[in-house]
Amino acid sequence: MIPNHAITILLATYNGAAYLPEFLASLQRQKHTNWRLLVRDDSSSDDTRAILGHFAQQESRMDLVDDRQGRLGTLGNFQALMERALAQGAHVVCFADQDDVWLPEKLAAQLAKLEQAQDQAPDGTPVLVHSDMSVVDRHLKPIHRSFMAYQGIRHQAAPLVALLAQNFVTGCTMMFNRALLQLACPLPPGAIIHDWWLALCAAAWGRVVYLDQPTLLYRQHGGNQVGAKSLPALLNPLRGKLYAHLGRAHGHFIATFRQAHALAEKIRHAGNTQATSLLPRIEAYSRLHEQGRAHRLATVRRHEFRRQGRTRNLMFRLMLLLAPRG
Repeated sequence: MIPNHAITILLATYNGAAYLPEFLASLQRQKHTNWRLLVRDDSSSDDTRAILGHFAQQESRMDLVDDRQGRLGTLGNFQALMERALAQGAHVVCFADQDDVWLPEKLAAQLAKLEQAQDQAPDGTPVLVHSDMSVVDRHLKPIHRSFMAYQGIRHQAAPLVALLAQNFVTGCTMMFNRALLQLACPLPPGAIIHDWWLALCAAAWGRVVYLDQPTLLYRQHGGNQVGAKSLPALLNPLRGKLYAHLGRAHGHFIATFRQAHALAEKIRHAGNTQATSLLPRIEAYSRLHEQGRAHRLATVRRHEFRRQGRTRNLMFRLMLLLAPRG
């Protein structure tokens, strides 16, 4: 069983005044009440800090970080929170986004899943639980019951190979244990985003478990850091999205190789037997762009590297063919 400590919720805010009160209210409606909220604001210019200050006055479970580091960006903001949670002895951790609304059973359902997974694993195993979420508009009107179905993605039981090329674990749905927090910190320079890096570490050293139910309302308002878009809409050239998407996709594609290299470096230094056995496959992915085009496709077939869905996988292979050697 996981020790009876409060769940630590990490909230990285930035200009979130429009929707932040609804998120904070959803925390107070949680059926599992043993939680603490650790917040760091990334130099907001709106009323975010005032809202947080008011909430802190009425909610003793909130701790506002004031580290005077200034603007760090999304990745840096979450990294600062992760390091603070680690130093404060957090045992169970969740990420939160300022514009979502959590369903009342979120923490309770995920904690039960995390405890079950940890009980079935050796002591000290890094464990991560993630879930589905319902997609809604800015007014919380339903768009799609399942984010996973809307995006055309799915959880995979053996996730590492899939996660090298594509992330299917969304940060605001995650709950994880201290073993994973210790393993993932500090985030390496090659990490693309905090949730993807933690998912890779959990897949290499421990377990990634899926809770097949929506645990929050994922609000779409045009200013989302990531956002939910159906694949046909994203790739429709008549809507002016295709070419912009391809440009971003190429940079993202190259970044996945750097992230895989960072994971390989961590495995080499950590010396874990289970993770070490995965090293040849991870290194093969990290060096794909260094090979000639024909060798790239042969490596992809041999190691079964792919992205989920025919369209994404076709784009993955197309970028393999078009990317310059380097």
